[in-house]
Order: sequence, then C-alpha cells, then structure tokens
Amino acid sequence: MDKRPAVNWIEEQADFDKSVADFRNGEKITAIIASLQEPPEEFWLPTESATPANENTIQRLKEIGINPMLLATENNYLMVTFTGRQNITDEQIDRLHEIEEQLVWLNLSHTRITDQQLDAVSKLSNLRVLYLNNTDITDAGLSKLSALAELRLLSLVDTRVTDASIPVFEQLKKLNKLFLYQADLTDEGTTRVIESNKEVRIDTGNYNPEKLPTDTIIYKKVSS
Repeated sequence: MDKRPAVNWIEEQADFDKSVADFRNGEKITAIIASLQEPPEEFWLPTESATPANENTIQRLKEIGINPMLLATENNYLMVTFTGRQNITDEQIDRLHEIEEQLVWLNLSHTRITDQQLDAVSKLSNLRVLYLNNTDITDAGLSKLSALAELRLLSLVDTRVTDASIPVFEQLKKLNKLFLYQADLTDEGTTRVIESNKEVRIDTGNYNPEKLPTDTIIYKKVSS
C-alpha cells in the first residue's frame, strides 16, 4: 500500500477539516491520489494517434488549477481529475477545450460541478471516461451528455439522477460500463436500464452473493 498520502496528511497536523486543495503540498498529494485510481482499460483509448498537447497550453492550465496527466508513456492521451477540489470555475471547465483532442478521462467526483457547467463538458468530443460521483448533478445536466458519442464509462454514484435519464443512457451507443449505485433511480427504472442496455455492464451496488454451504453451519458450545 502506498503510504505517501497518509504521511503528507500527518505532516499537516492530521487535520480532518482540510481538503487536498488546502494542503501546502496539495498538488503533490492530488497527483499521488490520481496515480492510485483505477487505470483506464486499453479498449477505452482511441485507436488513432493523437498529437502531443502544447506544452505552453499545459502550463497555462496548471496556472488555473488544472493538472493534465498522461494516461501512458506510449501515447499522448490525457486524464484530468478535480477530486479534492470542491469548487470548479466556469473558466476551468471551458479551458479544458484547449486539450480536447487529447482529453479522454475526466473525474469530477466530490465537486460542486453544476448542471450548467455540463454544457462545456458535453463538447469534449473525445471523452471516453467520466466520473460524476457524489455530485448534485440532476437529469437536466445529464441530458446534455448524450452528445458524448465516444463515452465508454459513466459513473453516477450517489447523484440525483432519476428514471428521467434512462433515454440518455440509451443514446450513448458506445457506453460499456455504467455505475448507478445510490443514484435516485427506482427499482423499476434500474430494471429498465439493465434490460434495454444488454451490452452495458451496469453496477447498481445491489450485490447478492451466492450462499455457500458453510453459511448455514451452526456452532454449538460443548459443555464441560
């Protein structure tokens, strides 16, 4: 297990009220956390090559709190994570278009991203992976994402998305994996999503492990 985030937290007096962005070395910690996240599967990457992002552009993005990182050393595709930053400005979202060709992985989880800001996100034409976990995104915002024709993974854990968004899932023709745990879909809506998207791996968090014979063994204390 990588202990670097914990060490940095201890160095900051183990403050539970601080976000990553408030730490003196917050950028370093953010990079470490991002490196520990689930790496994208190979089939999510475009088959065609991308030109490298302009170094001056990358530097300008870093100056406003965006830290694009390469997905792998052998390609020029980028990932951006805002996890740990509660407030995202309109400028930050709009400026992502400067790396639109290379940006295929975006994490907006645990932020105050708004439905309105998803207008700009919907124009990131090469986006393959999008995390919106633990945000206040609603059906109004999600409806805009139907324009993401290349999207392979969409994670909506603990959001306000309801059955009204089911048509959006059906419009994402290349969607391969969908996370809906603790979203506001009804049981009937969840069933409809599963039945109408047979090719999509859907994770609702409602796991029912198979019962094993050992689960019914009763142990009795032997009296002395």
